[in-house]
Amino acid sequence: MSFEDVKSLKIRNFWFYLSYLCIFTFHLIFNLDSIFSYLISIVLMSCCLLPCFLLKNKMGKGDFLFGIFQGMCLLPKQVFLCVFFEIIAVLIFVLILVLAKKFDKNKRIPFVPFMALGLLLSYLPFTIN
Repeated sequence: MSFEDVKSLKIRNFWFYLSYLCIFTFHLIFNLDSIFSYLISIVLMSCCLLPCFLLKNKMGKGDFLFGIFQGMCLLPKQVFLCVFFEIIAVLIFVLILVLAKKFDKNKRIPFVPFMALGLLLSYLPFTIN
């Protein structure tokens, strides 16, 4: 999804449906007892991203749908850590663009790659024993 977002700033719905199906099946098989926690995470992630989605030209539909996917993958305590990592990653990227004098405020930046990085960084510390 990240590659498609970088390439075209759009992500086909097929990838979201496939991702939702896979993670939902995983939870049904392995985490049925904690499915309520993941539903809370979906709501939290949606609440974090909804203001940006509602502002015109700030966040696309694909970013919001990927945020729902993140909520399906993370526990509530990981959601805010994920958003924090996403914001830090984007800030570092924009800072590098500004320092290189290649920043154009009218050009859209694909956000899904930073969301994927935030997902990985917030998920891995809780899975490594």
